[in-house]
Amino acid sequence: MASKKPVMEEVLEDAPKKKKGKMMLIIIIAVVVLLLGGGAAYYFLVMSKSDDEHAQEVQVKEKPEVVVFLPLDPFTVNLVTADDRDAQFLQVAINLKLSEDSDAQLIKKHMPEVRNRILMVLTSKSPADINSEKGKRALLDEISAELRKPLTKKDTVEHLTSVLFTSFIIQ
Repeated sequence: MASKKPVMEEVLEDAPKKKKGKMMLIIIIAVVVLLLGGGAAYYFLVMSKSDDEHAQEVQVKEKPEVVVFLPLDPFTVNLVTADDRDAQFLQVAINLKLSEDSDAQLIKKHMPEVRNRILMVLTSKSPADINSEKGKRALLDEISAELRKPLTKKDTVEHLTSVLFTSFIIQ
């Protein structure tokens, strides 16, 4: 009977070791699952965004934005005044900002008509019309509208981004 007692003691001593081993195995598995889940979440949240950004960069690189500035010779015009004795003059330099080189070539081809249109707009203004910033912006809008009108039945300036004053003097 004495031999049975040591076997019982061994079984009792092994039981806590087995519980500790099982507990440690469960903790290790849980940590591995959490790490894999965290890694997958990181990949889907961070890496997929960078893939989208990379795709956008590739699209941007494929078609770079074209900006063409076309300077026009300066304009000097008489302004409309209520009294002819107080004649005032406007001297203005204009640049056209275009997003297509083909439109710059079209404007150069039709330069006399383009200058005429701008001159007609400028000579219709009085000093009071264009002294304020609001008046200058309205003048830019009016010139833009004139330049967007068809030059011929087939030729239209479609990519005029803006009209810019590079010099503006009223005397």
